[in-house]
Amino acid sequence: MAGNTSNRKKNTIPRRTSTRKKLSSAQKQPKKTTPKKVQKPQKTNKIKVPIQKNKQHIVKKMPAPKGSYKVFTIMIFLFFTIYLCGYIWVFLNRPSVPVEMVTYGSIESASSLKGLVIREEYVVTSDRAGMPVYNFSENEKIPKGETICVIRDEETSSAIEDKIDNIDKDILKSLQKRSDLSIFQEDVSRIESNITQLISAYNGKFMNENIMDIASLKNQIAAEMNQRTEIWLTENIEGVSNLSEEKNQYQQQLADSISTIKAEKSGLLSFQIDGQEDVLTPENLDAIEEKQVSTQITPKYLSKTGAVEQNEVMFKIVTSNKWYIVSYLPPEVVSGWQEGELKYLYTTINEEEKRFPVTIQTLSINEKEARVVFSATQDILSVIGLRNISFRVQSTSLEGIKIPNNAIIEKTVLKIPINYIVDNEGEQGVFKVVNGKREFVTLQLTRYSITEGFGYVVQDFSNLKVGDTVIEPTEENPNTYAISEVETMKGVFVGNSSIAKFTAITIIGQNEEYTIVSPGSSSYELQAYDTIVSDAKNIGENQTLY
Repeated sequence: MAGNTSNRKKNTIPRRTSTRKKLSSAQKQPKKTTPKKVQKPQKTNKIKVPIQKNKQHIVKKMPAPKGSYKVFTIMIFLFFTIYLCGYIWVFLNRPSVPVEMVTYGSIESASSLKGLVIREEYVVTSDRAGMPVYNFSENEKIPKGETICVIRDEETSSAIEDKIDNIDKDILKSLQKRSDLSIFQEDVSRIESNITQLISAYNGKFMNENIMDIASLKNQIAAEMNQRTEIWLTENIEGVSNLSEEKNQYQQQLADSISTIKAEKSGLLSFQIDGQEDVLTPENLDAIEEKQVSTQITPKYLSKTGAVEQNEVMFKIVTSNKWYIVSYLPPEVVSGWQEGELKYLYTTINEEEKRFPVTIQTLSINEKEARVVFSATQDILSVIGLRNISFRVQSTSLEGIKIPNNAIIEKTVLKIPINYIVDNEGEQGVFKVVNGKREFVTLQLTRYSITEGFGYVVQDFSNLKVGDTVIEPTEENPNTYAISEVETMKGVFVGNSSIAKFTAITIIGQNEEYTIVSPGSSSYELQAYDTIVSDAKNIGENQTLY
């Protein structure tokens, strides 16, 4: 190993000497020579080979240009400028009206419906002028033949009652002075003892300040005192008999100044009157029309404390717990209903949610509406003063194309026989008679029905309207047709081609926000994935949407 090392050292040292010689000779003879490729010296132990610096062979690193940061700034600025311009372009080319793509969906059918409440009831009027005094309260049950109230002639009856009270006092004074009441003394003593016991028994109850206890004590004491007075009056004593006869005369006069109102039939007392009690009755259910159902009727609450005039309505008596609702509903709501079927109606009365179980008593359906009479036997007190009612039928899931209610609009459409509609160079239209000549008018059909034999188009006063005459496309003996029939159709504006086109729809059902419509089977009808205008309030036919 030592030998190898020494040899390596010997070989290395002469190379260094040789290099120096070559460099010296190169300096003495200025001759251009091709520089040799300098190899990287190998690492050796403890020996560093110095490399002669030669400026001619060293490649200098170029410094970064001073304006590079400006280029970077310009690039960032351009990037944000392009982004902003793209955003502005998208903003300016957005749809000018809100549109959406329609798809299949479902809703819970709970539309608010209207009805008219019918009850079995009769009103009672006063038979004289005066002040009524009632023995019953609102909504209280009244038996047949019971006195509901009395009507008093206040001025006359008060004077007579004062005279009767004075006579009673005189009679009692005369009887209390007598000491020969041996026959009735025991009964009078018993009654007075009862009065004393009553007062003693109620002493503890008065500590609670209960008004009902005080009133009860008053009534019981009055009953005992009246009984005692009756005992005294049975005594046939001169002087007292004269007073009794005078009292009877005044009582007869008092009876003539007071009228008694009794219940002809049993029922519930109500002071809520609307004036329709004699018109809207169960006997007239079949005669109630749609305009009566839609007419708002407001009941009036009668005062119990005010004076009444002769023949003035005082109150009503509801004689049965059975009541009815007459309603006119859309045909799609009653689809599948049958008479005698049980339904549940939901409504809000005085801010309280109510659910009424009702039976379909009668049901008649035509093309535009269904007339339903519901009957109920529960919760008559909730509707005892109610005439108009808004309700919802129990929820039913409806499926189809789901669209917002704001997208629906009504249009007047013209009916044109399909044999007058022709394709002319790829466009549908009719030949209109103008000054005795044929003129082709392009149409955008809203509906085309071979079964009905008509095509329907939105009326356009500048193009085709009621009164215009169209002619058949045949050459020989063509018939003419004067447009006169129109219909009102509900539909939406379809914008598949960025142009608003009115398209008729068939409604299955709706709630407060959405409507379910039948999917169409032709290009004239609304289909799933069509683009429609979400709010058709301010949109016109053929308006550009994008």
